[in-house]
Amino acid sequence: MWIVLAIFIFINCCHAKDDPIGHNQWLGYHRPSEGHIDVIEKMLHPTVFWEKYGSIGKPALFKGAAFNMPAISKWTDDYLLQNYGELRVKLESKHEKAFKPEGNLGMGQDSIRYFINTYKNKDKYMVSQIPDPLSKEVTVPQCILCGTLRKRILEANIWMSSGDTKSILHRDADNAFNCLLNGTKDWILIDPKHQDLLPIAVEAGTPYGGFTLINVNKVDLKKYPKFRDVPWYYANITAGDCLFLPKGHWHQVRSYGEKNLAVSILFSRINEFDDEGCSKDDLPPVEMLSDVPMVWTYDGFAAQTMGNTDPFELNDTVIELCESGNGVITQKILDDHVMTTAEVVEDEHHGTIELNVNDISIPKENFEILHERSIQIMKLLDQQDLGYFPCDNMSHVDVEMLKQIADILDPDPANTKDYEFLSIKPSDLRKTIKSSVKLLPQEFTQKYVVQGGSRYGADWVLGVLDANSDGDITLSEMKTNMEKVLDRYKKKMMKDISGPQMDKAIDFGADRSEL
Repeated sequence: MWIVLAIFIFINCCHAKDDPIGHNQWLGYHRPSEGHIDVIEKMLHPTVFWEKYGSIGKPALFKGAAFNMPAISKWTDDYLLQNYGELRVKLESKHEKAFKPEGNLGMGQDSIRYFINTYKNKDKYMVSQIPDPLSKEVTVPQCILCGTLRKRILEANIWMSSGDTKSILHRDADNAFNCLLNGTKDWILIDPKHQDLLPIAVEAGTPYGGFTLINVNKVDLKKYPKFRDVPWYYANITAGDCLFLPKGHWHQVRSYGEKNLAVSILFSRINEFDDEGCSKDDLPPVEMLSDVPMVWTYDGFAAQTMGNTDPFELNDTVIELCESGNGVITQKILDDHVMTTAEVVEDEHHGTIELNVNDISIPKENFEILHERSIQIMKLLDQQDLGYFPCDNMSHVDVEMLKQIADILDPDPANTKDYEFLSIKPSDLRKTIKSSVKLLPQEFTQKYVVQGGSRYGADWVLGVLDANSDGDITLSEMKTNMEKVLDRYKKKMMKDISGPQMDKAIDFGADRSEL
């Protein structure tokens, strides 16, 4: 209950005489909380859950709801290492948004084995889709196991760290149940109805997610004076609890414990609930995650689909485009729609940050990339090679096709091992390779890591250059194999217009020293 205690102890003693209460303090010191979110001691029937929480976007804590998960007792470090060590997972810095940590499979990529052996001594934590083999040890909250709720389960993620992690103040696009298996977490939650008081980063398109420019360790109430009036709730979560986080709800999380382990199960932004298949009185039977029709799954080796667009919402978009095109979708109609995802739409921006669209510079390459994606999507839709999509063929647009469209439309580069190969410029890499007439592996690896690469990536480059695998890379081999190396680095990545805003607003290096 540190939040409640902190408010009473520090609210009147830890600010300068002329400073607003909570200025330069942790998030939550600016005013007393509105209290703990609702605590549910017994699992709710799906219709009750929908009426009281899901339909109105109200968060709630379900005490002990995760105690029926085999994972809560099975997932020791030794068990994960011995049974799932070869599976690949994604990494983040403990202090979110700072950088992608290096893993043994590349930037932001680890095997579970390497992660288990290093996570207690490195600035990293696992935030990844749950590999399919682990899903047979995770149960789904019974309140979403029938009707529309069960049909619209999107993905499941795993979070693991050695504690001492913090998130920025942000919101997620989809509904989620966050279930804690080890450690404790403290949540601060802010209702979306107060978002006009938040300094929200400017993003392109129609952002359902997003983040604020608040430094959660040192809130500047002089820079953001309206934030003083923002009401907030809190939640203290211990192992075995599950928190329902509604779509778009602003939140910030701090994790504690020598080992902090959680899973999250995401489901669609539905506005209506059809209770077909639900018992009138009884709870649905317990089901493992592996047994529900989850949209996005991950085998543990291929590219992840974490954060991919909800295909059910994409279906609605295709229908809208059909209506606007009087029964057909042309390449121009599709292009115009796809391009809007790169543009800043004034009506879609909320919060206290003043927005002048003319001041926002969208990189030219973003539009080039989106045009290429639009062409790929049309090829997928136009299977008769007509040059357009006749909307009377909508029956062929099934969930699997919509998932392919989602993969094309907005892929997250960090979901693949190619992330670092998209991040390093071919011209910079060429200079690094040519910087030594006879390339010494150790010398190159050091320079490559400084460029933002990993030892995994450096080994790949050296392996391609050393065509005869004799451990000696000659000038002739460099010249012969240079383009083979650079080809992997030539694919373009969308430039993020929101990331630099966070980098400018918050000094992450300073933040770490305050935790």
